[in-house]
Order: sequence, then C-alpha cells, then structure tokens
Amino acid sequence: MKYYNKKIDMSLLKEGFTIPVELVNDFLVISEENPDKSDENGLNTYSQVRFIMNDQDYLLPIKKVSSQREHLYQIRYTPTNPFAIELNKCFKAIYNDNNDLTTFDTREEYLEFSIDTEKNVVNCKPYNRESIEKWQELLGYIGPEDSINFNDYKKSYKLVWIKSIINLLKTHKTTTFENLFVEALSIYKQLLSKGYSVEESLKDNNSLEVSSNRVRTIMTDAPMTAFGLSGFFSIDRNKKNIIIPKDLKNSLTNTNIKELEKIIDKKIEVYFMKKSIEVTGTLGENLQFVLDNYNDAIKVRYPNHEVNRIVTKESVSNLQDIITNDQFLVNGSVGIGNWSNVPWIAIMDKKETTSTQKGMYLVYLINKDSKIVYLSLAFGVTDFSKNLSTKEFKVKMKDLVEYYKSRLGIQMMDKEIDLGTQVLGKKYAMASIWYKTYSYPDLDDDERLRSDLFEALKIYERALKIKNGDSIIDINQEEINNQKRVEDLLIWTNNLKDYLESRSLNYTIESLKSIIMSMKTKPLVLLAGLSGTGKSKIVEGIANALSATMENNRYKMISVRPDWSDPSDLLGYVGLNDKFNPGPLAEFLYHANNTIEPCILCLDEMNLARVEHYFSDVLSVIETRKRDNENVSTDLLFSNEIFKSDDASRQKYSKLRLTDNVFIFGTVNMDDSTHPFSNKVLDRANTIEFNHIDLRSLPSNEVKKDFQMPLLKTSLIKSDYIRLDECLNHGQNMMTANQVIEILVQINGILKKQNLQFGYRVRDEIIYFVTQSVNHNMMNFDEAIDFCIYQKILPKVKGSGFQLKELINTLFEYCSDKKNSIDHGDGYQYLKMETDLMKNMGKYPVSTQKIVDIMKSYEVEGYATFWS
Repeated sequence: MKYYNKKIDMSLLKEGFTIPVELVNDFLVISEENPDKSDENGLNTYSQVRFIMNDQDYLLPIKKVSSQREHLYQIRYTPTNPFAIELNKCFKAIYNDNNDLTTFDTREEYLEFSIDTEKNVVNCKPYNRESIEKWQELLGYIGPEDSINFNDYKKSYKLVWIKSIINLLKTHKTTTFENLFVEALSIYKQLLSKGYSVEESLKDNNSLEVSSNRVRTIMTDAPMTAFGLSGFFSIDRNKKNIIIPKDLKNSLTNTNIKELEKIIDKKIEVYFMKKSIEVTGTLGENLQFVLDNYNDAIKVRYPNHEVNRIVTKESVSNLQDIITNDQFLVNGSVGIGNWSNVPWIAIMDKKETTSTQKGMYLVYLINKDSKIVYLSLAFGVTDFSKNLSTKEFKVKMKDLVEYYKSRLGIQMMDKEIDLGTQVLGKKYAMASIWYKTYSYPDLDDDERLRSDLFEALKIYERALKIKNGDSIIDINQEEINNQKRVEDLLIWTNNLKDYLESRSLNYTIESLKSIIMSMKTKPLVLLAGLSGTGKSKIVEGIANALSATMENNRYKMISVRPDWSDPSDLLGYVGLNDKFNPGPLAEFLYHANNTIEPCILCLDEMNLARVEHYFSDVLSVIETRKRDNENVSTDLLFSNEIFKSDDASRQKYSKLRLTDNVFIFGTVNMDDSTHPFSNKVLDRANTIEFNHIDLRSLPSNEVKKDFQMPLLKTSLIKSDYIRLDECLNHGQNMMTANQVIEILVQINGILKKQNLQFGYRVRDEIIYFVTQSVNHNMMNFDEAIDFCIYQKILPKVKGSGFQLKELINTLFEYCSDKKNSIDHGDGYQYLKMETDLMKNMGKYPVSTQKIVDIMKSYEVEGYATFWS
C-alpha cells in the first residue's frame, strides 16, 4: 500500500491532477486499457484507473501528457465528471458564500490517495482543516516519539491503549472494547517476549506471564478519561465500543495512522528502556515502581537492580523536595549486604536521631508481598531491643506506643501494620505509633501523599514535644474515639443550632451560617449588639462545639480594659527585672501553636479601649498570612529583641504565629463608654449584629439537654483560600468571582459619591465568602452577597448631610430593587422605605432592612451610622 496527499486546489476540482513521478509505475500497474481511444499522436493508449471515494466507484482516465517528458502522467476529467462533482461536495467549504469557484479562502483541505496494487484500486479520503487541527492536537498531546515524561506516562497503559487502537484502525477491525482488550493483551505478550519488564499489576501473583484477567480489569477500571484521552477516544456507557470524534476520525488517514504507529512504537520502546535504566518520577511513582519490581530485584545479586537507586536516591530526593527543611535527614535502604525483607525510606529530625536504629522518626515501610506501603511514625527498634527478650520487648514497646497514642489523641487503627512474619518486620509493626496505608491506585494520588506527609510531620513534631516534656494540648481520647468527624459543613452547622438550643441559646440558622462562613473567610469576627443578647455566650458555645474549652486551653476569654493603650497588656512586656511577662494572648497562642485543632479567642467588650492601639500588632500580622506547604500561618508575632536577656521566654514565645487553627472574636457594644471602629479594623473583619430580640423565644422541650455535638473535620473550618489566585484556580470559582465583582463595582460606584468606597482587600474577602458559601452549600449566591453587603460594606456607611441621605436611598433602591424617590421635605424617608418593604423585602433582604435602620438613625439622630 502506497500513500500520498494532495492539497485541494481549483484544478483538482475541475480538471484533474498530475501523478507524482515515483508513483507513476504503480498507477500504470493498476490501470486498465481502454482500446476504444488513443491519443492524437498515437504515442500511448488511454487507460482507466478505478477510484473509490465515499463508498462510490469511479473510472478515471490516466494519460501521458507530453512526449518530451517521458514520465509526466495525469488523471484527467471535466467539471461535469461524477468524480469532480463529488469532490466539490466534499470540499464546498473552500468557496465563499457566493459559491464563486474562482475565489478561495485560507482553509486547507486535502485528498489522500492510497494505492492498493492487490485490488487494483485507488482509495480516496478527503479531509479538511478541522481534521488537521484535531490530528495535530493529538500529536501534541502524545508528544515527540523519543520523549517520555513520567508525569504523563506513569504506567504503560496509555501507550498500549493507543497502540491497540492504531492496530484496530490499521487492520480495519471494528473498534469494540473486546477487540481493544485482545489487542492490548497481545501487545503486552509481545513486550514480554522482547524481554521488557511490564508492570506487576498486569501479572498474577508470582507469575512472569501477563494475566488476561488483570489486563481486562485494568482496562475496565481505568477508562480513557483517567488517561487524559477522553478528548480523542472514549468508551460508551456499556463499555462495548470505542468512540472516535468525527473530526479526529476524518483525520486518521492511512498516512496519519502509519505516522502515529511509528511514534507510539518508538515511545513504547523509549518508555520501557527508560523504565529499566532510570526512573525519575514522583514519590508515588517511585514507591509504585518499588512495589512492582522488588520481588524481581531480590532474585538478582545485591544491589544490582534499579529499585536500589529508586529507594536510596530517587525517593529520598522526592521527600527532600517536598519537605525543604534542613532540620530533617532523609535516608532510604534496601538492606545492608543483602536485600531486606522490609525496604524503607525514613525522615528523621536531626535533633532527635540520625539513625533508624534509635529514636523516633517517620518512615515509609514497604511490604513487598502484599504490595502495600505504610507511612508510619515509629521508634527505632535496634537499640530499644538490646538486652530485652522478645516478650519484654513486646510489653515495653506496647506501653511506650500506647502512651504516645493517648497523649497525641490518635484513634485506634483498624488493624496493625502487616510487614510479614519475620522478626524484624514484626518489630517494625509493634513500634508504630501512627500510620497511613497506600496501595494501587492510592500511589497515583500525589496530592494525598503530600497532604498525608505534612499531617505526619505535624504529629511527629508534637510527639517530640511530648518526649522533651514541652507543653502540648491533650486531646480527650474518649471523645475522639466515640465521635465521628463530620465532613459536611452544612450538616455540622445544623447540628450546632440544636447543640446551642440544648444549652438554652437560641439563634437563627442564618446567623450561625453567617458566623461560620465569616470564620472560614477571615480569622477575625466582630459580634455587635445590645448588652445581654448572648454575644459572648455564642462564642463560647461555638468553641465548645469544636471541643475547645478553657480546661484544654483551646478557648480563652479576655476582658478588654479601658486603659489599654498599646499591645503590651495583650501580648506581654519586659519588666524592670528584664524578665518577659507574657500577656494573655501570648499564652493562648503558645497553646494554639501546639495543636492542629481549632482554638477560639474571645475579646470581650473589645472596643472599651481603642482597638487600633492595643490590637494594632495583631491586625498587621493577620495580613501576612501565607501558605507554607499545606499549612497557613503568619509572620512571627514577636521580634527576638523584645525578650532582651530572657532566653527562657525567647525559646518559648519567639516563634509564635497566628496559625490557621486560631479564630478571634470580638464582642462589641456601641454606647457612650465605647470607641468607634476605624476602617482599618472594619476592613479586616466581618461584623455581625445581634439586635433582634424576641423575649417570647424559649428553649424547645424537644431538644435533648444532653445533645452530643459531632466533631467537625478540622480542615472544613479553615479558610480554603488566602490568595485570590488560589480561589480563581479552583473549579467554577472564576465565574462566581466575576459575578461578585460586577455587583461590587456597582456598589462601589454608589459609595464613591461620599468617598466611602472600599478596596481590594474587601473585594477579595467577599469573593472568598461567596465562593466558599456556594461551594459548601451553606448559602446560595444571592444569600451570600446579601450577608457580605451587610457585614463588610454597610458598617462603613456613616456621616451626615443630605448627600449621604441620597447615597443611603440609592443603596436601598439597589438592594431592594425598588424605586424610592427621595423626600426633600420634613417627612421621614425610612417610614416610606418600611412601607415599601411590607410586601416584599427585595433581592437582598438582610441588607435592605439594615439600610432602613441606617436611614432611621440619620433622620432621627441627625447622623447616619451602622451601629444601632
């Protein structure tokens, strides 16, 4: 079979085409003489060639056009020839709207000829730019033939799958799933026959042959979407047929199929050669490589196998790249002198140990038989077991492990680590305090591996604090064991309402949703309202619902004093004796920095003193939040200089930060004894009011007084985003953010008239609030916007003058979606607003009602203010 492509031009559509010199003989071989005709010079006999296009047959004349050029031959026809007419139908897109045959656009279209000398026929296949672009897109996705990126080709499955499809297309077999499976199985057997080492997951246990069932299972469980091929190939719902999009199918000419086959064959060769020589993958890929190949490795002379390099170098390098902290030493081993039954990669805090024979460390332990990897916090067993009998080792190690489990609040594992039946493996298992388990396909999830490692590093750090006798928050073991952590924020918030009611605290579910989402958006929330409305109580109630109490130092109430004029009363100061006297916030943060659980601080009557004076350092530090690997924290709260010669205090307090498990509430009363808030404070907080009082509201008899609050998954209460780019890169957030911005631009245009507009910080935090509320199903879009206007924007509205009255009225019209002509006389505008709202509160009811209150304060008191 020989191929060539002909770019469509006008002559091809109307007259014919010249045959390439190198293909003339092939055309002549398959031509049939027509004895009824000869050329005018008698130099040759007219012949005909059979063409097939779109399942139709055509006989077209082949002619030598010049005696001076011996090998110049053409296929000739007129515009009325059926073949020319069919070509015009195939390529009509190249003409303009007037179908002017003399005018072309820039569209590229081709006709592929494939000469079948066995059947004496020329097969024609038309294709156009869309097909070319889809073909080029597929080539770009697959990549150059001599290049293998192990992030794209973690296993051979994708390459073999494409090769199987090529074989089906090349042999004109139907692209059914069954045919695809048969081809893939055949390809794997061919690879084995060439001496390549295919994945262990394709073999039965302890077998050197490819398992038909394993190949079928993997192809069934790993559809083309998992390989990133869904834009090119897919499988129907019944997993019977392979679907190829029309534009790609049109581009899969015989020439292109041949080119694709060449690329894939080369890539398969490069893949297996590179796999056998050097693997430079991610941590998960390298661990999977060890699982797949360790049983083969121990059959060769130690240490002459690739798994040795993967364990001792590549995986070590992976972990060093992830951890990026010089305080940790990373080592890996497959044994000393002989292959170990339990290969490992350990992470050691250098202050604790530099050898896995002693001390405490994190370690990846590999069970070569069950194909499982464990990430474990464990003790070195070599030094520990010296001079101990096996029985004594078991007793002492069990006591030690249980002690740390109870102090760390680690739940009981479903089952013990399984590292085989040999003595060393059993000792490793007994020395494990905490662990995570991975097997195929867990090791494909790099994000999970990173997240689990950071969690393990935190647990390791806390365990070392226990060992060194430092203060650490004890978690109630019984409570954790008996309660399941809820992983749905809305479910937990509904439970919170019942929990608070069981303690005679009645709040609307809307208020609770607003508070929880405010906490999740920014760790500073202001609760304003009349004295006695339960502001302090709700903070304590939420804290207790999160298992934060004064007894475990995760909840603290600090009563603000009117004479606080600088941060020293809150944070601490150095006395005349050069000793540092820690403030209540420093003590609270010391405990908070030693746990990953939520910690709640309540500044009671926060504005008895000027917040900007005593709280300025904290307000500034809040804005330094940044993501450190998977954790969020701020800059240090103290500089080293503040401790002077007090080294003990420096060691204890110098590293304090506002970590992402710290949430600060401020309760606020607005009367003659308090100070107003500046924009610096308001911009950094959500303000929630508690002014609605219903004295008839009593606790329901239906609520159980012993209501048990379920634990919340800790990460759900923490902010999902601290930078706008993080938010916009997540799911559908870009669309939501654009909707939010359009609304904020309109509101800022209204506020600008009185220089009350807000900046980027407020914009970003409103985007966080809305996207998180929508993503967690806590509120719909309009509800979230309503609370943001109320909590972040309206507290800035204050002042006097008729222009401000007009501004308030414009805000009312915007939020209520009602026209409201301004009253220039002595009548009260707010009464007119209330009348308008009796039937319908408008699009943003919470904000609309507050705007009416602000107008009332303006008209009755002569000064507009958010604070009732």
